[in-house]
Amino acid sequence: MPGSTSSEKGIPTVKPSSLTVGLIVDHAKAVRIPLLIILITVVLTFWVDQIRELFLLLTTTTHVWHQVGTLVMAGVLGFAVWHTARSVYRFDIPSIPSLSNPKAEVLRKWAPRYLGAAVPLLMAVGSLTALFDKSLKNAEEEPQFWMPVLFIVETVALLVFVILRRQLFGGGFGLSKTPAGDPRVSHWSQLPRSVRIVYAVIVFANVLALVLAAEVPGFLSHLGTLALALMCACFLTVTGTYLTIQTARWQFPLLSALFALAVVLQFFGVTDNHRVRLYEGMHSFSSPNEGSIDKEPVISTSLVDYTKKWSAGPPPLTPVYLVSSEGGGIRAAAWTALVLDELEIQSEGEFSKHMLLGSGVSGGSLGLAWFAAIVRGEREGVIKLDDIRPMAQLFYETDFLGPTLETMFLTDFLQRFVPSAQFVDRGERLESGWETGWAVACRTRPSANAVATQQPRVDVCSLFGSSWKSLGMAADRVPALFLNSTEAQSGRRFIEEPFASLRGLGQDDAVVNAATLSTDWLPASSPLSAVVHNSARFTYVSPAGTLLDISAIKGGTPVPRQLVDGGYFDNSGATTLAELVLLARDHVPGCSGPSGLGSETCPVRIIHISNDPGVETMRSDDSCHGSDDSRAFSAYGEIRGPLLALLNTREARGAVARAAVRSLFAQGRVLASETDPLTDAFVFHFRLCKGIHHLPLGWTLSGEAMSEMRRQLVGLAASAPGGFNHKQLDLVTAQVATSKRVP
Repeated sequence: MPGSTSSEKGIPTVKPSSLTVGLIVDHAKAVRIPLLIILITVVLTFWVDQIRELFLLLTTTTHVWHQVGTLVMAGVLGFAVWHTARSVYRFDIPSIPSLSNPKAEVLRKWAPRYLGAAVPLLMAVGSLTALFDKSLKNAEEEPQFWMPVLFIVETVALLVFVILRRQLFGGGFGLSKTPAGDPRVSHWSQLPRSVRIVYAVIVFANVLALVLAAEVPGFLSHLGTLALALMCACFLTVTGTYLTIQTARWQFPLLSALFALAVVLQFFGVTDNHRVRLYEGMHSFSSPNEGSIDKEPVISTSLVDYTKKWSAGPPPLTPVYLVSSEGGGIRAAAWTALVLDELEIQSEGEFSKHMLLGSGVSGGSLGLAWFAAIVRGEREGVIKLDDIRPMAQLFYETDFLGPTLETMFLTDFLQRFVPSAQFVDRGERLESGWETGWAVACRTRPSANAVATQQPRVDVCSLFGSSWKSLGMAADRVPALFLNSTEAQSGRRFIEEPFASLRGLGQDDAVVNAATLSTDWLPASSPLSAVVHNSARFTYVSPAGTLLDISAIKGGTPVPRQLVDGGYFDNSGATTLAELVLLARDHVPGCSGPSGLGSETCPVRIIHISNDPGVETMRSDDSCHGSDDSRAFSAYGEIRGPLLALLNTREARGAVARAAVRSLFAQGRVLASETDPLTDAFVFHFRLCKGIHHLPLGWTLSGEAMSEMRRQLVGLAASAPGGFNHKQLDLVTAQVATSKRVP
């Protein structure tokens, strides 16, 4: 045979040059599950911002168990990848006869080893990359450079083990001196006992993890999000490889059959455990109990009447702020909270008395709900101004992603093959994370041990787990929430709002365009966390939620309405805000008649909070320093072009909405450009720019990310380049200070 030599016991070995493309493809197909795990890990490590943030947390955390857990699980996954790949190459598979081809012996010997070692090596690369993050120069936490070193040591140790194990343990485990000497097998029972024990242990661990995820939710996430992801990848590697081998042995498309089963079960709705919770105590897999649903609207009056009452007061007319907040996961939530919190603190608690309502999307909705809960706590005398910053720091640095992934990869995955809704879904786990995060931040606030000056009417520290009616938006000037979701069936906005009507009963058709209002759909008893989540159902990380028509539940024929993230339609929240501004305009003193919005007599102001550095300007002074907003154009081809157009139209709708809401204050004049100062006195735009730390999407933030946002908000002087956020804080605070109002 050309290029071959004889090895021990006459088994031929071949130079790598003897390999052909066909042999490589066949062998890659046999180990496609381990190979897929490695490819996904490569993509996540180098191109996903949220994973980069997790590596940053790993190298700066004080949670030793997270670091230990990640190190252990990286080694376990590396071992599992090597072990399963090596096991596949032992089999005689009729459909892949090339697995026995002597020419590929070098591939069968080294490919499993390199694949296994690649796991801790990628962890080392990810950790090392995080350590070079520019934000660590001023970080409070000490960067731990020994983390990538430990991963490299683990890589070397794993390689040494898989290379020398035959010399070290061959006699005790019946291993030949080389992989080529292992006997070919056609059944699992023919594999060496040691190999079968490893499979049994990992399968048992998988079952145990499923039980823990179902019965003790959140327990496994204490390992840390990265460790949890590696553990689930290990289970997928072993289970997926087993099914791959069975598929080849039986000549039956087992994986395709399982996929088809999941699709059929989902088509008939029997596996749907993603129901929107309609009251405290309801789970995502439960059928609602009619007696527990409060079918009344959160606020029994109309928005028009509410605005008239809210605006009533002695002269001079005070500023009235309407806020829109864009989506963007935890980044948007934290940025929205920081902006509104700082306005409240710098105005000594006055800003919230001037904020009529907020329109939010996705993470922006979480930030608005946070602020409404803060205001509720202020009104009850429970939360002091000095509490707000430490509460926000603790809440937004909570790992909301870990428990969500735990459920996503374990019980939610199993649920796809169980023809009856049995398990709490990952969406409810995310909601529970918000509820717990708020409760912990509230109960550990600096003033928690102070003697209360009044008896609170609501349990402030459980607001996110209580009905959204508990926010008390109808009284005490707590800002009203308008949280935008999207209907999967129609693609229209689904606006979660608290009022019995907007203009008046039977008069709401022309108020919002191509949208569904939540009245008669979403009850007042729905937990605040569930209401927020309907707007923030981040693609696939959170599932589409099934909302049952509360008006039809009593008749036994509820109509399901499926809700997804509000960002699918418009990620800015400005479309809804523009409609609300037009409605409120005629009922705020000084804004009706010929003067209207943008006049000296009209106190209505807009605050828009964006978090994407690529968003266009809305004022003459809010351009990111040194940035170029122009986008390079290129030909994307006939395949990518339509897909990218569908995705980019979402951002374009946001640009149109922002321009439309700004033009309402232009007094009928055409804005000369994006930087025209005509509306600067009425439209405020708090935005993020590209900074020292790259801010990720997702549901986990590091302390460095929070520090970067705080730096952009208050750390840059109003006169400095990029200090426009600070300048606007001063302007809004000054406007509020001209006329203090009591709640």
